[in-house]
Amino acid sequence: MHFIVVGASVAGLATGLTLARAGHSVTIVEADSQDDCENRPLIGGAGLLPNATRLLLAYPGGKEHLEKHGTKINEVRFCDIDTNGTKGRIVFDPQIIQDLGAAYYLIPHHALTSFLRTQCRNFGGKIRYDFPVKKIETSRVEAAVVEGANGERLECDIIIGADGITSTVREFMLNQAAETQPCDDEDEDDDSDDDDGSSTFSASHLPGQYFPEVVGGVSMIPVEKLEADPELRHLLDTKSMDAYTGPGFCLIMGKHGPYYMFDLVCPRRARPGEKNMPWRKSVPAKEFFAPYIPKDNKMLQRLLALTDNAQVIVQSITPMPSFIDRNSRIILVGTAAHCVPVLDTHSTSLPLEDSFTLGRLIEKMPSLVSSSKLVLQGTTTEAEVRRAEVATLLRGYNEVRAPRSLQLAEADMKALGLTALFPGPIKDVFSKILEASLTAIPGEGILDQDEVGSMWADWVFQANYDALDAVDEWWLLYGKFAAA
Repeated sequence: MHFIVVGASVAGLATGLTLARAGHSVTIVEADSQDDCENRPLIGGAGLLPNATRLLLAYPGGKEHLEKHGTKINEVRFCDIDTNGTKGRIVFDPQIIQDLGAAYYLIPHHALTSFLRTQCRNFGGKIRYDFPVKKIETSRVEAAVVEGANGERLECDIIIGADGITSTVREFMLNQAAETQPCDDEDEDDDSDDDDGSSTFSASHLPGQYFPEVVGGVSMIPVEKLEADPELRHLLDTKSMDAYTGPGFCLIMGKHGPYYMFDLVCPRRARPGEKNMPWRKSVPAKEFFAPYIPKDNKMLQRLLALTDNAQVIVQSITPMPSFIDRNSRIILVGTAAHCVPVLDTHSTSLPLEDSFTLGRLIEKMPSLVSSSKLVLQGTTTEAEVRRAEVATLLRGYNEVRAPRSLQLAEADMKALGLTALFPGPIKDVFSKILEASLTAIPGEGILDQDEVGSMWADWVFQANYDALDAVDEWWLLYGKFAAA
């Protein structure tokens, strides 16, 4: 099959690599120039939960690249924004990490994309730069079409939307969903009678309270600058990711290989003048961070003085009604699909899971096409059967990924909400729970019953997810029957 992937960041490169490795024809189109993408890397870091680390290790050279460019962390520390004191911690128990089969790593964003890009090319994937997408067509039977700003039209079997929170592909799907669609009564009856549990579970069913918008900024400081400062050198010795709990924001810091990340996330609406910045555009870091850093916190002020530029993101948290289009020609992956804060925990793990999920589903196609009774009986063409099977498998992608997306969106929003509390009774209670975590033994006492224990249990559950097993389970229960 031929895939066109729109977007050449983590989601697009990971998906392109997985598909190219499986022997499919892959063309990745990217609006930015090759020089910008490969020689002027994005500011930012990536967090890899153990399940995402396992996926990265499945690629040739993944282990060596991760150990060379990443940092393995052993705990998350909750710190006081005024005193720098440790308020609480979640320690990653070595036995649990061993059971999960991989560790939690932090790695610079550009180091991850560089690895995925090289691997994708090694397996035959093509990358075309300076190709901003102007138009998408999915209604033709013969092929889907991606049209560039220069008028060039590229045909393919399936379009992968991997172009982030300002996704052109996502916008096309939202416009498509808003159009009045003719309904087939017979199809509606079939769907309503279908009680096999395989009905579409879409991300529009988000439960609970969610922030409509998140504002964030990230800066990366070369570790040499911290090593040269006796007051900051100790930050490089810790194997932790530090979350500073501020009034209405959370400051996340940690060593990402050769860089130290300074990342601030605010669950609030954008202020006048604030807007989402195009990738690879930045502002002076001090301009963004200074209003949040206490002036009398000397350590954080010293860190701030070492920053250069910051990537600022204003993200609307808008759930998608579906990750696939109505013509079964488009699949959304990464932050184009999922409503998780792009600077938070799962924005890197999710696209890796997406890519392996899609790869596993597409693996099911060859045997289905060759054994189809409709083809053997000559009642339809092989192309029509193939397209029907693609529709079934894309439905599978939607049904496998949507529940996972909801779970991680809820986890990220819960964690962000707790760490960005304003002063008041709720924050006082959370602070006491954090304090108890400093002395409690995991599995005993307050950690079993309160928010920190719940966050730890959630983390283990999230990190134990296996994308390939999830596909195989769906296929066993629903997919093979739908494709019969």
